[in-house]
Amino acid sequence: MQDNPGEVYVRDMVIANNQLLILQESEEVSVRDLSVLMTELDSYYIHLNGRSVDRIKAADSVQLYGSATDIFVASREVEQSKYSFSSMSKSLDFNHNVLAYADEKLKLFDISKGKLELIEETDVGYSVNVKLQDDLLYNNMGFVFNTAAQVNKLDVVSAFGSHNISTTAIVQSDSNLYYLSSGELFAYDNSDPQNPLAIDKLVISDLNHPEIYYFTSLAVHQGHIFLGTSGQGLYHLYNDGSRITNLGSFGDSEIISSLHIVDSYLYQTYYGGLNIWDLSNLDSPLLAASYSEFSGA
Repeated sequence: MQDNPGEVYVRDMVIANNQLLILQESEEVSVRDLSVLMTELDSYYIHLNGRSVDRIKAADSVQLYGSATDIFVASREVEQSKYSFSSMSKSLDFNHNVLAYADEKLKLFDISKGKLELIEETDVGYSVNVKLQDDLLYNNMGFVFNTAAQVNKLDVVSAFGSHNISTTAIVQSDSNLYYLSSGELFAYDNSDPQNPLAIDKLVISDLNHPEIYYFTSLAVHQGHIFLGTSGQGLYHLYNDGSRITNLGSFGDSEIISSLHIVDSYLYQTYYGGLNIWDLSNLDSPLLAASYSEFSGA
């Protein structure tokens, strides 16, 4: 463990199969075993087709990497399949061997064979952010698509809210759906997944801190909302089903880059590395571990 928080910048992280994959600015990927005290299992560099990789997704044995104009299915640093775009890539999500990708258009890919095969695409809804939840696909505009349909998988089946291209994250937790933009957080009752109903909305000014300029990331567990900010660390909110309440902030004044919850732990990446918070007592998160260096097993 290092004391200097400026030695590493974490671009993205993903958790799958009880492993944590950390993508650093240097394009080194550190693979950690979550069950054995973050023991390093592997470490390798990603230089796919000379592109700068800035995002990572993983599930089961599939790993996806994204650059400004490409997405790759890869194993370690070995490229297996690539799809290129004419415009800047925005967001991707996948499950059940289906990949949803947004780069203004919305595209569906079959990745069951370890390569990217385009199924369908549409320019309805100006998609820059997507979330796959079972067979339903949500985009940043509040449009809902049914990917299980035999044909026309990207026809809009419903729409909700008043969202736009500023949506930066879409999170499903229990029976609630959350939409995050740089300055707003929306909570929905998602008991009927095709027709989310508004619960409450929180804006930056509600946090009463003049130095929070934008929200960066979001994770939710049992109604407890953990909100990353631009240089003021983590905020802890609670959704009781009728409104969002601010429970205060914790941690250092950091720029949070990503948040993930697994079991009762919150994994938080920031400019200086990774913090792991114990959420056994959701009312009082405790710092369980902190890492500012990931290379060198």
